[in-house]
Amino acid sequence: ELAVSKADPLYRYCWVNTWGNGRFVTAKTSRRWQVVQGDMEEARNCLREGEGTFRRVGDTILMRIRIDRYELMEREKRRKRQMQEDNVKSVLIELGDRYRDKGVIVHTDPDEKLLMKMSQKVRAQNIAKGKFNDMVRHGTVPGAETGR
Repeated sequence: ELAVSKADPLYRYCWVNTWGNGRFVTAKTSRRWQVVQGDMEEARNCLREGEGTFRRVGDTILMRIRIDRYELMEREKRRKRQMQEDNVKSVLIELGDRYRDKGVIVHTDPDEKLLMKMSQKVRAQNIAKGKFNDMVRHGTVPGAETGR
């Protein structure tokens, strides 16, 4: 049911929840998305009596946007995301520089091998902590007196 029949190749489509006083639909329309309805080719074969002129499935309605507009929005999203990542990296680099003498090492672009090594190290530390906690609980820590 969610496949868009008679889709116009000039548009990108998405299904949007109508609950919450239609705030998701309002948010989309504010970014130039259109509700698929009425005489639009994509809506014609899915209209049901008493449900209005929207193409609806359950509590969602179909919306569309021109592909060129969609691509502009996606490009802008990628640009903003990259700016955020760059800002976080610069803060991390600054913190690493400030605390370098304390042994802090900052990796902003770790490669796959480094990520695996770091992940294995964390797993090993967690296993060691778990075993030590068990030894404390059972009173079997080597070199520590038990209170018996």
